[in-house]
Amino acid sequence: MRGTAVALAAAMLRRASLTVLALVLLPATVQAFDHEHHHDYDSDSDGGGCSSKSTHASSSPSPAPTVTATRTPSSDNKHVFITSTVLSGAIGGVAAADMYCQSAATAGGLKGTFHAWISDASNNAFDRTADVGPWYTTGNAVAFASKADLRGAPQAELLDEVGGYPQSLAGAWTGSDAQGAATSESCEGWTNATDGATATTGTAFSNDTTWGGGNTSLRCNAQAPLICFQQ
Repeated sequence: MRGTAVALAAAMLRRASLTVLALVLLPATVQAFDHEHHHDYDSDSDGGGCSSKSTHASSSPSPAPTVTATRTPSSDNKHVFITSTVLSGAIGGVAAADMYCQSAATAGGLKGTFHAWISDASNNAFDRTADVGPWYTTGNAVAFASKADLRGAPQAELLDEVGGYPQSLAGAWTGSDAQGAATSESCEGWTNATDGATATTGTAFSNDTTWGGGNTSLRCNAQAPLICFQQ
């Protein structure tokens, strides 16, 4: 009986010791947890929210937004651009094409006089363009260093009047061949907008010798832009 009582007392003493030890260690454990929690909050939040460490570690970074930067054309340079708007082959003639170019240039904030790179039975696009190069794109890159280069290929991609890439990939009305001379296809003097007439076209592409003409012909009921040169 005496042995049983001694064993019971010893067990109670051990339990009491463990309780005291737990009471001693608990504040330190709570403090350590609280410190780590606040560390995670401070490093993950931007002052207005809370994010747990596990969530922060598993989240994927958001992709950076795509930004298209355009540069303001220098007023000291002559410019060439392709219109952002398109029209049928019934432009109304060479003079009307010049008016479209001038209107687009004004809308794009470009100063000076602009003519369309366009030919008809009485006019060659090359001859209608004054020898005042070099011409720059609306992104301030040299496209043509001289008038003679107009019979070659652009050194840079032609942009629209506000520095963007043209929306139309079908070509641009020119009625010209690759040398800027008139062809027999000009939507009947730029007065016909039916599919019974055609006109030769150019492109806006750099290193393309058909940029100003000699490219695929379009039916005149199609919609295409114009190429415009500052004079």
